[in-house]
Amino acid sequence: MHEIIGEVVVGLCEFVFEIFGYGNTGREKKE
Repeated sequence: MHEIIGEVVVGLCEFVFEIFGYGNTGREKKE
């Protein structure tokens, strides 16, 4: 269960970061 919760938390964090624009600088460079 902890692994599932962890993935959900990470997913939500990435989603929130993308909304604020912070995720774009980090994820676009990786991809």
